[in-house]
Amino acid sequence: MANYDQLVFVDAHVYSQAPDLYCKSVGPELTQHGFTHYMTPQVLLALLKGLSDRAPAEHIVSIRGHDFSFGRQLSLATGTLVDAAVQQVLFLARPPAA
Repeated sequence: MANYDQLVFVDAHVYSQAPDLYCKSVGPELTQHGFTHYMTPQVLLALLKGLSDRAPAEHIVSIRGHDFSFGRQLSLATGTLVDAAVQQVLFLARPPAA
C-alpha cells in the first residue's frame, strides 16, 4: 500500500443515521478499540505511515447493509446501491487532471 498515492476502502454499514451511500476522506488515527478483532482504515493508515513514512490519500465508500446473514448474494435493498458505489469508486480513482 505504501506504493500508492490513494487508497479506497469499500464497506457496508448499519448506521441508521448515515445515508445509504456515503464517501468520506479519512486520515491516520492510531486509536485502540478494546477487545475487538478489527482494524479501522484510519489505524491501518497510521501504521503504514509509521512503517513507511507515507500517508496516501484515503477514502471510504460505504453502502448500507440490510442483511448480514450468510449467503452468496446481496439483499435486494443493498444491491440497488452497488452501481452508485462503483461510480463513486471510479470517480475517486480517476487520474488527476493534467
